[in-house]
Amino acid sequence: MEILEYSRMAYRSARKYLEYLRSHKKGREVINVYSIDILNDFKAKLIISKKTNHLDYLKIKVVVDGLDVELSDEDARIVLYNDFEPYIIISLNERAFDIVSNASPKDITIESDLTFLVENVMEWYYRYHDCISLSLEDKKYYYDNKS
Repeated sequence: MEILEYSRMAYRSARKYLEYLRSHKKGREVINVYSIDILNDFKAKLIISKKTNHLDYLKIKVVVDGLDVELSDEDARIVLYNDFEPYIIISLNERAFDIVSNASPKDITIESDLTFLVENVMEWYYRYHDCISLSLEDKKYYYDNKS
């Protein structure tokens, strides 16, 4: 198989996997909030429904007047995560503090959408398909085992 064929196959495979994730509503985790404790210094403690392994990619969403409001990284930042209880403590700017302070726990969800990882693979193969090559060791293995 030529390197360009491999790149195209890898790109198509990633695209099919992304389509599968989206059509089956996978690759996305929603964590419910059981309770909110408003702390001083624009912080809030959210008791959450389950543990998560993907802290870097969490988005906090709050229903405000029937509309979903996603808090940006500037609005809310996780400063502490405890997976034993589990809970998170978030630091909020003034706008987000007002939103979270006036919300009920059922109006807040914490979401992680990891499909961007598959999108990154697709983007990489799209951009760098012509830079892929086999190492000398891989070439030797390839040609020694070619049938």
